[in-house]
Amino acid sequence: FLKEFFEDRPRRILFLYGPKSTGKTTLIEYVIENELFNDFKLFKSKKYNVKYINFRRKLISNYKSFIDSLVTKEDKSLDEKLSASINLAIFKLNSEIFEKVKEKEIDLFDALIDEFKKSKKRNILVIDEIQVLEDIYINGDKELLKEFLNFCVSLTKETHLSHVVILTSNTIFLNRLYNDAKLKATSIFKLIDHPSIEIARKLLEDLEYNNEQIDLIIEYFGSALVYLLKTYSYVKPTDSIEKLKEVKYPGFSKDIVTFGFVKDVEIDGDKVSLVVDITSSAPEVKAQITNDVTVELKKIGFTNIDVNIKAPQAPKQM
Repeated sequence: FLKEFFEDRPRRILFLYGPKSTGKTTLIEYVIENELFNDFKLFKSKKYNVKYINFRRKLISNYKSFIDSLVTKEDKSLDEKLSASINLAIFKLNSEIFEKVKEKEIDLFDALIDEFKKSKKRNILVIDEIQVLEDIYINGDKELLKEFLNFCVSLTKETHLSHVVILTSNTIFLNRLYNDAKLKATSIFKLIDHPSIEIARKLLEDLEYNNEQIDLIIEYFGSALVYLLKTYSYVKPTDSIEKLKEVKYPGFSKDIVTFGFVKDVEIDGDKVSLVVDITSSAPEVKAQITNDVTVELKKIGFTNIDVNIKAPQAPKQM
């Protein structure tokens, strides 16, 4: 849906809403970085100009601080990024325009529309937690939130200059917007929610958790996507076994897993213990396997590694 939405001509504001930690921002990042950017290694797109405004990260108490959060002079560098491809957007205005905006001689939103007109790419404006703008006024009479939303309508329905995506986890605020007739007619509302318990269980099964472990995870975390994704990042015993295939048995081309020497792999967070049951009693073989196993397991995030080498006893000297 999102890819098709961005490929289409800007016509309506897209509201992505839902509980906290459902991955709204992550979803937008993924689509932009993996679907829209043709040269992700260089963080460039020949087609799209993406701006991201996270109002949660900005201290906005009045109209002046709002202006400061959005615009700066052209000669002032700004390299901060939300991710590899999404700028934490401050719009750069030339010095003259910037000063006139600050002095309220030029309307801020008119200046921003002029900036969008200069872009030769397809524009995407992403706004996170716009409800921060509530209860702020311009010149004591105009509601800033209302003016900003009118600006978003202008970018989409009226001028078709930019796609606008607004993310929010505040359902009370969203209900007020949804009941606004103008916004309802000019917007699309999409719910981003936690997966169902059934989908969560299926995900955990695919990650090779047993039923007892799945019940425990669901009991503590429910189906909250953020915690399931953290669970997904944990290293599984099968991952460790796969990595140990890189460890060759000294003097042979086959690895210690193929030989069947790896036993009893146990994982607890960043700790791992295992038994390697070898056929040689030579101390140098034991030392090399211990070192090689430790090196490979550190590559996948383990910091506490216990390698127990079981070897036959060397014959006693007569």
